[in-house]
Amino acid sequence: MTQRICFAEAGVAGSGTLDGERIEVYGGDMCASPQSTGRSLARGSVVVLTPTAAGKMVGLSNNFRSIAAKLRNALPIESLYFIKRNHSHLATGQTIHVPKSNGVSFVYERELGVVIGKTCRAVSEAEVQRKIFRCTYINGVTAIGILNLDVSVAQ
Repeated sequence: MTQRICFAEAGVAGSGTLDGERIEVYGGDMCASPQSTGRSLARGSVVVLTPTAAGKMVGLSNNFRSIAAKLRNALPIESLYFIKRNHSHLATGQTIHVPKSNGVSFVYERELGVVIGKTCRAVSEAEVQRKIFRCTYINGVTAIGILNLDVSVAQ
């Protein structure tokens, strides 16, 4: 599988494919029809950026029945979605800064990220594959201790 990479070279954002420690630089829209520029860079000569300039991240919560059973939580009627703003994304090697928390615990999880490469809405199951650009790993950090603090939400 081709490994895509976004990077900054001398402060200018770019993208390409990663092969070991070399980046083949591409031009154009990475999600559409990028073209090789013929340039190659050493991975160590650039700053690695997030896999895409996401406007937002939509996450799915409480979708694992086994975890609900383990935690002795009631099974949800429907899965819950949440949104993380684009400022909450970090690239490989960047430091996750966890805020001081008055005893609130944090959970760190490796998640599957699906990068949607095309604008879509109400997509049928048959169309889904054509809308996905790539998959990536995401390190998810959740302030788990605050999830149940809102007493206005029915439990």
